[in-house]
Order: sequence, then C-alpha cells, then structure tokens
Amino acid sequence: MQREHVLGEMRALLSGVQNVIGALAEDDMKAVAETARPLGRSMAGKAEDHLKGVLPKHFMQLGMDVHHDFDRIATLAESGADSKAVLSELSRSMKKCQACHAHYQIDTLKSSAREEKSSHHGH
Repeated sequence: MQREHVLGEMRALLSGVQNVIGALAEDDMKAVAETARPLGRSMAGKAEDHLKGVLPKHFMQLGMDVHHDFDRIATLAESGADSKAVLSELSRSMKKCQACHAHYQIDTLKSSAREEKSSHHGH
C-alpha cells in the first residue's frame, strides 16, 4: 500500500512538473497556479501519517519540501511573478527530486517476489 502511494505521488508530481513547464512556455500563469497548488501541502496531508513510520526521515523531509515548493510556485504565479522566477523555483525543487532519487529506490524486485510468494501460499 505504501509503495503504491509513494509511486502514485511521484507520478503526479512529475506530471505536474511537465504541466507547469508547458504552462510557462505559454506564459499562462493561471494554469501554472492551478497545476501547482494541488501538488502542495494539501497533497502532502492526505496520507503522510501512515508513511512516517515506514519511510526514512530524510526521504519524508525531501518530499515535504517539494510540496512546499509547489505551494511557492503557485503563489509566485498568482502574484504575477515572471516565468523566470517560477522556473527558478521549479529548478530548485527538481534538485530535491534528483537528490531523493539518487539516494532512495523502491525495491520492486522484492515487492514482486513477496507478492508472488504470498499468492502461492493461498493454494
């Protein structure tokens, strides 16, 4: 369950980054804000409590920082900041994604092996 939650959240963030970049290319700050805001702290609060005891503290901190960054991106876009300021914030946030992916990996082989093993026990 936690694995699916984390992967789903990362996919949503990646999709959000792509949509923010696309909106910036069109100089559409309204779309930037509408894309970024749901990826902020409101997204983080939905299921983080059950992850705190499972995931490393540093992993959780990087994730929360990224959610805060998306709130800042939305606020910048809403306040009339230019594309360069928003891109700068997005770049700063992406460095956190890069750091996290450099240090952590969800071991899909073990997860798949456990799922396969547990399905054989039912027979």
